[in-house]
Amino acid sequence: MARVISSSLSAAIQAPTRVPAIGVSIEDHILHYQLYQSPGAADGWHDACLANDGSIVRIRLTRGSNAYAQSLQWQRITDASNASQWNSWTTLGGANSTCFEDGGCALSNNGGVLRAFVQQGSGGSALWTWNSNDNGQSWSSSPATVLTPPSSATILGIGSAGNNDVFFLYQLVSGVLTGCSFYSGSSWGSLHSTTLSAIPYGAGLGAYWDGQLYWLVSSDGNTLYESSYAPATNSWQSYPAIAPATGSAITRRAPRLQYDSSTGLYNLTCIEADNGLLTGAVYSYPRIRQSADLQHWSQGSIIHSMAAQYGACLLSTFSANLLISMSSVLRAPFTARIASTTSTAPTA
Repeated sequence: MARVISSSLSAAIQAPTRVPAIGVSIEDHILHYQLYQSPGAADGWHDACLANDGSIVRIRLTRGSNAYAQSLQWQRITDASNASQWNSWTTLGGANSTCFEDGGCALSNNGGVLRAFVQQGSGGSALWTWNSNDNGQSWSSSPATVLTPPSSATILGIGSAGNNDVFFLYQLVSGVLTGCSFYSGSSWGSLHSTTLSAIPYGAGLGAYWDGQLYWLVSSDGNTLYESSYAPATNSWQSYPAIAPATGSAITRRAPRLQYDSSTGLYNLTCIEADNGLLTGAVYSYPRIRQSADLQHWSQGSIIHSMAAQYGACLLSTFSANLLISMSSVLRAPFTARIASTTSTAPTA
């Protein structure tokens, strides 16, 4: 049936300045990681941070037949597109064959001072640290001692939020506890130990400072636990597990927390491994979860193109996100991912 249109609509249809009535935008907010570099180094605990000059600084803990005689090494990358810079490593002073390989390591930027952490492996069990005041170009010639864990305990995970802090998991007969220490003036403070229940084992710890609380994610190898620490009141708070254990089918290790400026969300990366019992597939990949408030986490997604066992570091550079393992580096550029279309129907 024919329909009569109003004179105003008829005039709008014929007007040379008519405008669309509908505009549609389709946006893809998922970062798409593609292979960027392939250093192919042997897997092991490692960490990375951005220096104030924009360079990427990394540390790694070697692995070998003697777990208590491994080395902590560093790397500085000023041009991420230069493959050779991802392959050059230098051993820190005093860290040659003196470090514990399963304690993990941590690296953070503390207002321009870079700090690296590892547990001593031979001759003691101290938590060691080195610092750099020139964006990772040079480091202190020998380690300083933060503290020695109670009963010379084994450390099973280290994290630093970049606020002159270090958090770590240490193993006692009663279980694994979280401890921390803070640098003030010219020395490290005494141990602050958690008041929360011990966990069965330690498989890494990540830390983030929001200005009031330290947010901590730790792993016992199967479960991802979340807690917080308030330094003003020296109080600890536990939260629901981010990822409860699924028996022994899925293992989880090496959690790391980071704020992603490209999305305005917090990212939690950890390594998930399946021995084939749950899915039928055997794998060990990073999973990236996201949160807007550090308490409610998405299920996230697995990055199938990266195989790793001892962690994947997520860094937000000036132009892209980088996901870094020892064997490969993936890159997701900050490009506009928007497709727009408009109708030709005029407005009345």
